[in-house]
Formats: sequence, structure tokens, C-alpha cells
Amino acid sequence: LINFALMTQTHITAVSYYNTLPFIYGIKHSGFLKNYALSLDVPSECSKKLLSGEAEIGLIPVGSFIDFPHYQIISELCIGAEGEVKSVLLLSNSPVEMISKIFLDSDSRTSVNLARILASKFWKILPTFISNTGNVNTSLQHGEAIVLIGDKTFGLPQKYEYCYDLAAEWIKFTGKP
Repeated sequence: LINFALMTQTHITAVSYYNTLPFIYGIKHSGFLKNYALSLDVPSECSKKLLSGEAEIGLIPVGSFIDFPHYQIISELCIGAEGEVKSVLLLSNSPVEMISKIFLDSDSRTSVNLARILASKFWKILPTFISNTGNVNTSLQHGEAIVLIGDKTFGLPQKYEYCYDLAAEWIKFTGKP
């Protein structure tokens, strides 16, 4: 027998963006968990907390699975896309074929990998990739672009001449969600 009342607190890390609100609502209101601490973080931080042992359960990006030789998927639910998501974007004042430098949002390894694959295999460009802390830079030079994810993308597409939704671009490239 396990005495759940004597168990230590379960630490959960989940992505802090609007698209995770159903997960967060379920955690808080399902009644399934009684003794937990919920931390809302950017995707890369969720992975770090799970790797370091700061959390026992995490909603982590698929791009982080490579860091976990042993893991257990505890739900069939995920955050995925069958069309535009409008929150995983490549923004630029130049068309994609003219992009020579891409600033990468450090909040998400999955989006960074997605941008690299699309650049090489779909758009057929070889830009320089530069790590970025997720700061929004609206003054990009000609040939520069920035990958941004999450809530910070809201309202940004109209500030740039070109906005590429990476989920939609992936679907165009592969035909798969």
C-alpha cells in the first residue's frame, strides 16, 4: 500500500503560453492531483527542470526528447498543428529566399530545429543562425529574420513585411501535421 498523504509534493512544469491553458486548467481543477507544485515556464525551461530533477512531470517540447534516454509519456494529449498556429513564426522584412541571417528564439528548441530544417530542406537557403534570448527586434535589416514563439508573437505579424507560420510551412513541406 502507498500512503499518498505521506508522499512528498509532486513538481510539475508546464509551458506558460495560452495554448496550454486546457492542460493547466485540468491540472488545477481535475481533482486528480492533490499535493503538487505547478511551475509555468517557457518550453526550454520545462525541459531543463525535468532534466535537473526540479520537476517530476513536465509538458515538454518534442525537440527535447533527445535529452531523455528514459521517459514515459503519461498522456496521449499534445500541442500540435494541422494548420497555422500563429504563434510559431519566422518574421522578416525580406522574402524567405533573400534571408541570410536568422535570429533564433531560445525559448524553444523544437521551433529552432523546425526553422533549421525548413531553411535547408524546404526553402533551400543557408542562413547564418544566431541564438537570441527571445527579444523582439522590430528593426531587422534587409536579409534578416527572427524566429519567435508563444504569446510574445501576438500582434507582431503586421509589423513585418513577411510572416511565415512555421506550422503551416511544415505542412506545405511534408503534408503532415
